Amino acid sequence: MADTQRHFCRGWVETLRCSVSSTSGDAISWRLYSARTLLLHCYPVKLIQNFFLTIWRSIWDSAFYKEVLKRKRSAPSLWYLYWLLVVLLFVQLVPLAIGIFQSIDDAERLVMQYKEEAPDFYPEELVVTLSKDGAQTNVREPYTIPLPEHVPKDILEDGDLHFDSIMTINTRASIEDYQDSGSMFLLTKDFFVYPENQRGGYSVLPLKEVMKDTENDMVIDQMLYQDIVSASFSLADKIPVLLVTLGVLLITLAPFFGGFFLWIGQLISLLVVVLILWLLFDKILKRTCTYGSVFRLSLHGTTVPVLLKFFLPTILGFALWWLPGIYLLTWMTVILHTVLPQKSTRKKLAKA
Repeated sequence: MADTQRHFCRGWVETLRCSVSSTSGDAISWRLYSARTLLLHCYPVKLIQNFFLTIWRSIWDSAFYKEVLKRKRSAPSLWYLYWLLVVLLFVQLVPLAIGIFQSIDDAERLVMQYKEEAPDFYPEELVVTLSKDGAQTNVREPYTIPLPEHVPKDILEDGDLHFDSIMTINTRASIEDYQDSGSMFLLTKDFFVYPENQRGGYSVLPLKEVMKDTENDMVIDQMLYQDIVSASFSLADKIPVLLVTLGVLLITLAPFFGGFFLWIGQLISLLVVVLILWLLFDKILKRTCTYGSVFRLSLHGTTVPVLLKFFLPTILGFALWWLPGIYLLTWMTVILHTVLPQKSTRKKLAKA
């Protein structure tokens, strides 16, 4: 039936397109109006309309929950929650994908700049030799490697930390001299020191650990550096393509896979909430319900909590983690009190 509708819609629109060129005035207006009316009744459009109508009715319409209660299957409600998460995730990922697409030109420019300027970054006169006895250099120490002039200075900022240069080489220095060096990295005779966090902490890599499995000394000079940089050019050329691929994946596959995992998590979180509601209404308030029926209703009742989880952090800048749960319990208590019938007492009266 759905396939027949789709083929009929396509055929009708194609006929309209061919005939519009030979028709004018009121006839064209009438045909366009008819096309619009027919398209609104096509299966895909109708499916989308029903989905958003379900969202709207799940938010406020208690009569809709009576309809859901009468259903014998929970599959439509399960699919509804899944597609709700997919759509919301898509809405959140679209701005991120747009930002990635907009950065492609900048990425291409940076790749070209990297290929032109990176080979000359390493000082021509500097030779560092690493051995099991430690590090040695052929230059006067302390030797500082500054940031190239064309590179933005904020690359040397890490949170509250600010560095004046990329690296200081001083084989007479100790680990404790790291913070006074003003460099992001410090190479001493026996250690390589690098920043660990944004509060001024640092980590230490013993050079003996680096050289323990190496029999020969490691000589680092401009030639070795340029060989490594040249080998990285092929990877750098792929960055714009990778950005395009990432942007496409964010708006095609990511919502479906991400929505699936969010869906599983949401279903698991509903298990305990539904158990509490079922015990309250079935065992205490004596309403006619099963665990499955309460679970099916809760799949729609969780609409607003899901919306709160997605949009509150964006609007407020922080998450009220307790609000969605309280809203769900309150809303479902009202709905269940409205739609669930009281258990019959006729059998008890007959036995009495």
